[in-house]
Amino acid sequence: MFKNIAITIVAILSAISWMPIIAEDIHLEFLMPGNMFGPGSLFSVDLSVENAGNEFTDAQLFVALTLGTEDFWFYPSWVQFPPDLDWEDVFVPGYASDQWVICPEFIWPHDAGAFDGAMFLSAILYDDVLISNLAETEFGWSESPQPTSTPTGPTPTPTNTPTPVPMEFVAIPAGTYIRGSPENEPCREPLWFLDESRHEVTLTRWFYIMTTEVTRQMWADLKSDQPGLPPDPSDTNISSSINHPVQRVKWYEAVLFANLMSLRDGLTPCYYTNAAFTVPIDVTNYKTGPYFCYFNADGYRLPTEAEWEYAARAGTTGPFSSDEPNYSSNNCNTCSPNPHLIVLNSVAWWCANSIRKARPVAGKLPNPWGLYDMHGNVSEWCWDWSGEYPSVSVTDPSGPLTGTYRIFRGGAWDKRARSCRSADRSGGTLEAALNSLGFRLVRLASSPTH
Repeated sequence: MFKNIAITIVAILSAISWMPIIAEDIHLEFLMPGNMFGPGSLFSVDLSVENAGNEFTDAQLFVALTLGTEDFWFYPSWVQFPPDLDWEDVFVPGYASDQWVICPEFIWPHDAGAFDGAMFLSAILYDDVLISNLAETEFGWSESPQPTSTPTGPTPTPTNTPTPVPMEFVAIPAGTYIRGSPENEPCREPLWFLDESRHEVTLTRWFYIMTTEVTRQMWADLKSDQPGLPPDPSDTNISSSINHPVQRVKWYEAVLFANLMSLRDGLTPCYYTNAAFTVPIDVTNYKTGPYFCYFNADGYRLPTEAEWEYAARAGTTGPFSSDEPNYSSNNCNTCSPNPHLIVLNSVAWWCANSIRKARPVAGKLPNPWGLYDMHGNVSEWCWDWSGEYPSVSVTDPSGPLTGTYRIFRGGAWDKRARSCRSADRSGGTLEAALNSLGFRLVRLASSPTH
C-alpha cells in the first residue's frame, strides 16, 4: 500500500510540476544529523514547516522514501512512520511553524550493509495544487562508522547508572532591572496577555534558586520520602534518564512538590488554600486550590515571573544572557541546524540542536550567575497569572490576582530561538502537561522574621 501511495504522489507532482507554487512562503525542510550513516551513528529525521502568513484548511502533507528510483518505494521496519503520515490531513495556520518527527532517533544498526542514494521527499498539497516547496534530502549508509555532523546527538545509554545531579542553589541578590524587551528586538511579537513592554522592577528580597531544573531523580527522591507525591509524569521518550528534567508537570503538581519538599526539610510551607496561611496545600487539596503564596516563608516555591527573568538575565540586557551577535529576524523563527548561532547553541538546548528530545540538565554552559538551561531544555513554571505588564516601576511584583493562564518561562528543546529570549513569555492552564515543560524552585536567602 505504501508503495502504491508513494507512486501516486510522484504522479501527482509530475502532473502539477508546471504549476507555480501558490504559497511561496510555506517552506519545508528536512532536519537530519548528517547525510552518511554507519554502525553506531545517530539517525533521525524531522520535518520543519515554516508558514509566514497563509491559511489552508484540510491541506495534505505527504512524506515518501525512495532508494533512488521512482518504481521502488519501501517502508523499512526501522522507519517508524506515524500511521498514514504520507497522506495525513493537516491544518496549516497563518503565521506558524511546526516540526514533525518523521523518524524517531535511534542508533544505526551494525548489520545494515551499505547504500548510497536514499531520499526522503515531502510537500504539502491543497486541492491537488502544490502550496509548499518540494523538500528533498538524500542520504546513505556505510559498513564502517561515520562521524555525525551538527547537530550532534546523545551517545548510547551507558550500562552503568549515571551519578545523579545534586540539588544545588545559588544566592541571587536583591536589585533593580528592566523587565521586558525593546520594540526592536528580533521576533518580539507578544500577545496582549503576554506583554513584553519594558518597565523597571525592584526586588527587595535575596533568594536562592536551583542551578538546574528539577530532574527525574529529584522527583523520585522526594517521592520516596513523601509517598503522596504523584508518580513522575515525564514522557520517558523525551526525558530518558534520571538526570533529565522532569516534564509534563501540571502547575499544581509543581506547587505540591514545593510544599512536600519544604515538609521534608523542616521548612515553613509557602502554599496555602486560604489568605490567612493556615491551611497548607497538601496531597488532599492540591488539585482544587485556591492557591495563596506566603512569600515570607522560608520554604520552597516557584519563582515569580520577575524573579525568573532577573535570574535569567543575570545582569544582562540583550535577548539572551550571553551575547549572540548573529541573532536576527532572519534566524529567530527557524529550527534548521544553525551554525551561525554559536553562542545560543553553547548555552541552550533548542529545536535546532536538541534532535527533538530534552537533554540531561547542566549539559550546556551556565549563565553569568551559574544557572543552567535558563534558555532551553524545558520551559519552567512560574507563580504568576498571565496579564499585561504594569506601565510604571514596581517592587516585588507577583502578577495579577486572578487569570486564566499561569506563566511559564524559558526556551525548550522544541522551541525556536525567539522563544529562548530572556523576555519571552508563555502561559498555560493549571492542567497543562507538556513534554517540554518543567520547573525549578526558589526560597528566601534568609529565614523570615515573624
